[in-house]
Amino acid sequence: MRIFFNDRKSLMSAQRDSKSDYEIKDHQLYFTRLGVLLKLFRENKISKKKRGMRFKIFLFAISTQLVMVLQRIIYKRRFKKIDFDQNPPIFILGHWRSGTTHLHYLMSSDPQVGFTSNFNSFMINICLLGKGWLDKFLQKFMPQQRPMDNVEQTIFSPSEEDQAVANMSIASGIHTFFFPKNRSYFDKYMTFRDASPKEKKKWQKAYNDMLRIVAVSNGGKRLVIKSPGNTSRIKELKELYPGAKFVFIHRNPYDVYRSTRKLHKKSTESQYLQDMTEEDIQDLIFYEYAEIFKAYFAKKNDIPAEDLVEIGFDELNADAEGTMAYIYRKLNLPGFEKALPAIQAYLASVKNYTLNKFKPLEPELVERIQKEWGFTFEEWGYDLTHSEATMKSSKKRLD
Repeated sequence: MRIFFNDRKSLMSAQRDSKSDYEIKDHQLYFTRLGVLLKLFRENKISKKKRGMRFKIFLFAISTQLVMVLQRIIYKRRFKKIDFDQNPPIFILGHWRSGTTHLHYLMSSDPQVGFTSNFNSFMINICLLGKGWLDKFLQKFMPQQRPMDNVEQTIFSPSEEDQAVANMSIASGIHTFFFPKNRSYFDKYMTFRDASPKEKKKWQKAYNDMLRIVAVSNGGKRLVIKSPGNTSRIKELKELYPGAKFVFIHRNPYDVYRSTRKLHKKSTESQYLQDMTEEDIQDLIFYEYAEIFKAYFAKKNDIPAEDLVEIGFDELNADAEGTMAYIYRKLNLPGFEKALPAIQAYLASVKNYTLNKFKPLEPELVERIQKEWGFTFEEWGYDLTHSEATMKSSKKRLD
């Protein structure tokens, strides 16, 4: 989600045609704590053509620092009252473009749960003070569909929470999306491969602080949380929230690559503050996918079987209601019958949605996917041979 437009002309254009492609001119770091910004700017070299954006980010951040401080002071006591032992979160896992958003929308339609909204995610430092007026005001300026897949959205729709952590702390793997030449944020705070015990604790504190804000915003309801970055942090999340439940979704890696590349073109590249070539971007996509799943496969066996369920994108797409029933049953989640009418209403609202279509992959990309991501094909039962016919489903089905 991108909330802001640079000028009236771009705003009016987006409002006239929400399905059109528009250039994202603004940045997700606008509402970041000043200390975090200054550290990021010290640690990373910014390209010349992005220096103007750096100045705008700095101005936006400066203008909202007082409000950020006031929110922390006013809500301090309410943050302390949040008890995740009584209401442990439910985490949705899976790589970007694997169906995590659809699954998140489905699970969040349950009126018994809360979730991170777009407003929470991008305004985490001021969202509680702005709830009820700023969110409604910003909704007027928000594109009605996501640029990478045309999924309908509002400022109140479910969103990823990793962006919120990035606006609160240096301890966020998402900072690699802003500074893509610096993979240390990803390696430390997405997979913890290069993290010291101190850095791991720093991330856990930042994440828990963020989740307390989201919990307060949702009136203390049990949270359904979705962030692809959590896929490689399953063990670290379980340490924070011993009662947490996890729902993992996988998709054919060939489709994931094509859709992830579109995500970068339509959205992520606009957030780069460093110059990247096509080859650089491709290398980053391959690296992050492999590292996330190496970490997930290494850590998932530490999670009790009753706390983790794995599903395929094709199963969810073919029978969403049945898949949801399976998830609730497998994880022993209460209230499926109560949630079912809302789930059915959401499914009815998206019944005409069509998936993105992509050009065939070049032979060299197919070969690279087979070489670097082949271990995931084997894990989930997908056919390593690339053709449209073999990309329909995995061999694994719901039990």
